[in-house]
Amino acid sequence: MEGEQFTQRMLTPLSENKLTLLLHQNIEVDLLLRLVTLEFRTQGETGEAIYHNRPRNQKDYETFRHIALHLSSIQDQDQLYAEPLIFTRHWTLPAKTVSGKSFLALEREYSITLDPQKPVYHLSKQVIGRTVLTNYDPFLLNNEERMRLNDEAETNAVNDVLVDIRPTYPGGDYPLHGKLRLRSFSNIIYFIGRSISSEPEHDVPKDSHTPQVKENPVSAIAVLESDSYPSGADVAVNYRGKYYSVRSGQDSSWDQTAFRVLSQIYQMTITELPKVAAPSITIAK
Repeated sequence: MEGEQFTQRMLTPLSENKLTLLLHQNIEVDLLLRLVTLEFRTQGETGEAIYHNRPRNQKDYETFRHIALHLSSIQDQDQLYAEPLIFTRHWTLPAKTVSGKSFLALEREYSITLDPQKPVYHLSKQVIGRTVLTNYDPFLLNNEERMRLNDEAETNAVNDVLVDIRPTYPGGDYPLHGKLRLRSFSNIIYFIGRSISSEPEHDVPKDSHTPQVKENPVSAIAVLESDSYPSGADVAVNYRGKYYSVRSGQDSSWDQTAFRVLSQIYQMTITELPKVAAPSITIAK
């Protein structure tokens, strides 16, 4: 790969709709976020706080792991939502400014009603907005609240995903409001490579406000390094005299899933995914 293809596949950060698609494949949210997320950003009392997903920044890394693990606990309860915000916008036009031809053009895009007392036309249109990760069904919010949340999300980059975990819903003991910034595929591989030796991940227990979770392994994906071809490995790669493989066996389902997710991410990074309207669903494991 070279040129534009290399840039698209390797250097362009993942977009929020690609993260949503992966979540809809019933992948553990903490596994996915540990691989694809660069950092979590939130607005604090003294300004923006940034928690990097890198083990060398110990406090940041531990906070990020707490966030990912807490989202996983909400997912375990089938209460994690990752859906685009759907809302209706309204406009008003003086009737005298709308000709017959322009009315026909507007009618193709908007719902139109005439208020003869004004006289004005009231226009409305359903909008599919940005994706938000929540512990509640976004349709529980009224239209104005969904618009405000989307207006906030629209200020974010395309590789940012808004997170809104509210106190009155499952997992609300650890409320969160901020954004996950997603990595490029190149940055994911860089993170994994450094975790093998120069910057290894370490164990991070769950936050006290987080219920018990099913899995919390030390590494996002455990890559084994050996001097000879590892026995029992499904696949091993020789690089500069060393062999690298992913753990195999009955106790390695996390690592095998992480490797499969990496393959899926590589395949999907080349293609833009359409954003379509869909019923709101929870993200279960």
